[in-house]
Amino acid sequence: MAINYFAWLNIILLALKLLNNSDTDSGVSVKVFAQKPSNIYLSDTASKMYHVDLYEKKSGNKIKGYILIPRQDIFASNETDRGLFPFVPNAVFLTVNKFAIIFEEVLQKPNLPKSKTFLPYIDKVQRILDVEENNIPIEHRNNYSTTEGFQVIQLQEYPQYVQLQIAKSGGASVDYEQIKKMFPHKMIQLSIIPDTSKVCRIWLSGGDAYFPSAFFKIQASATKKITQFLSAKLSGEINDTKSLKREIKTIMEKASSYDPEVYDFYSAFINRICLVEKSKPNFSGNLPSKRLMK
Repeated sequence: MAINYFAWLNIILLALKLLNNSDTDSGVSVKVFAQKPSNIYLSDTASKMYHVDLYEKKSGNKIKGYILIPRQDIFASNETDRGLFPFVPNAVFLTVNKFAIIFEEVLQKPNLPKSKTFLPYIDKVQRILDVEENNIPIEHRNNYSTTEGFQVIQLQEYPQYVQLQIAKSGGASVDYEQIKKMFPHKMIQLSIIPDTSKVCRIWLSGGDAYFPSAFFKIQASATKKITQFLSAKLSGEINDTKSLKREIKTIMEKASSYDPEVYDFYSAFINRICLVEKSKPNFSGNLPSKRLMK
């Protein structure tokens, strides 16, 4: 059982497009497009990078840009460039949610409008992307050894990812699979610090975000239903999120897979992408990482 990243990211992108149909006086438009990466290696070669760009309508100036990459291993295509991070040109790492690694573009000559009416738009985009919830620190540790033989210089853990720096002595190789096993259900922003030579930085995937098994039993039906709902809203039809939640519950009951945790996730997810209220799911996938110390 695996997460259908394309279906979920399509839902998120549809929700972002809806921002064009609301708050029209704010003078900001949202454009979304996909692009094949040219200078980074993705472990899923069929994957694309998804761009979300915000423009001021009056001037046409770009005021913000976000890049979403489905969760997976990410390397610089050229090994000599792996000291650079995060490999996405002109972008800085922002967060990881349950479905994607998210970067924010660094605009070389940002020409921001004098009015601050665009700021609520940025807040809405970041809420749909679930930035705030996934950047809450869980654990921070420095200078310890693991039973797997790694010397950890620094560890910072968050709900969906860890930032990990490890030391490497001499010509010894680093076992990436061992590191993945240490952090199940997490994305790993790994920095390898050698005695000499260059620092190597890569992304590793410890697997999909955690979900109860009942989530996967209805994933296809639920994502289809939510996609239809958002597509109808884009067409100007009136839709009620409460009725959508009832339909999700009915899908679960018909599949004999009703699970309160899974329903709470769908309910909170719908609230967030439709900007109904602050989502507070009952589970966040914060399973304890397997890091036994000496």
